[in-house]
Amino acid sequence: MKLKARITGEKVHDVGYLVFLLDLALELGIERFAAYNRIDCGSEVVSVMAEGDDDQIAAFRELVASMRPDDARVSDVTIEDYDGRIVSTTDYSQSLMIQIVSDGLLALQRIERHKATIS
Repeated sequence: MKLKARITGEKVHDVGYLVFLLDLALELGIERFAAYNRIDCGSEVVSVMAEGDDDQIAAFRELVASMRPDDARVSDVTIEDYDGRIVSTTDYSQSLMIQIVSDGLLALQRIERHKATIS
């Protein structure tokens, strides 16, 4: 069984939502998972897809609808069936880790450049 959820709100980016959702998927043993930040008509959106057995997806559906990271400000959660391709949770985890490390390195570079300008 597969699902696609769309989480929309004033603040759903930069609050750890992708990692939060990945942790939920891992806890439930979901083997296929992906989540992405998007902007749609000026609103922040998190799109998440998951594939697993019926019980896993039912539990994931309930958690996505009822839980969120502490600093998130969510206005709407829509969940629907999905029939597209979803990468393995392992592949997604590795991709997300690369993205996080890259973002961290860029932040460190900005700090170093700023330090050089004030020295």
